[in-house]
Parts: sequence; structure tokens; C-alpha cells
Amino acid sequence: MDKGFSPSGRQVALMRKIGRYLKGHPDESITLSQLSQRFGLPVTTLKRYFRAVYGMPVSDYLRQVRMQKAARLLRSTDQTVLWVAGQVGYLNGSKFAAAFKAATGFSPSGYRREEKVSWEIK
Repeated sequence: MDKGFSPSGRQVALMRKIGRYLKGHPDESITLSQLSQRFGLPVTTLKRYFRAVYGMPVSDYLRQVRMQKAARLLRSTDQTVLWVAGQVGYLNGSKFAAAFKAATGFSPSGYRREEKVSWEIK
């Protein structure tokens, strides 16, 4: 990020809108080019403003959104891990499991077990 770079209020509002869009579509494969077209910004500008507002690239933000939703689903449903993976945009269960472990330190099934134990202890 450029030192001293600060997007305008209008640009911040647009980045927040993009963030909400990503949160509402975690199961979709969304490219920077698609976001650029949808919100009427050049890709480079979108990347620069998004990082300035959220402190991370779009891809990291989307991964974080997906992992948070996956964690919620693992805690609140008895659906299979593969089903959860599909709900957050992963067609490959192994790739989902690797991404989830990288984000949380637990495999999806291990996370579910840990959460179940923590709920029972309380």
C-alpha cells in the first residue's frame, strides 16, 4: 500500500459495498475481473482501494469470509464436511480442508469435535 494513500469517503463506501457483496456470495467463484466489471472500477484501482480499506487483498478477505462461514456451519449443522465446503465455494474437499486448517489450525472434522467438546464443558 502506498504511504499516505487514503481513499475518499465515496471510495470507502464502494469498497464496503464490495465487501458486503463478497460476504453475500461466499459460495461463488468470484474473480477480480468480475468485481471490476460489476462495480465499474479498473482492477488495479479496486485492488488498491480494497487493500487500503480492509488491510488485505480481496482474495484474503474472501478466504476469511469463507472460513468464518464454514466454521459457523460446522458448529451449527451436522452436514458433511463436503457439503460445508460447497457452501463456501470449494468443489474439492481436500482443498477446503487444507484452507480451513491453514486458517484455524484444525481440520474441519477436528474443529467440529473441539467445538462440540467446548459446548459440552460449558
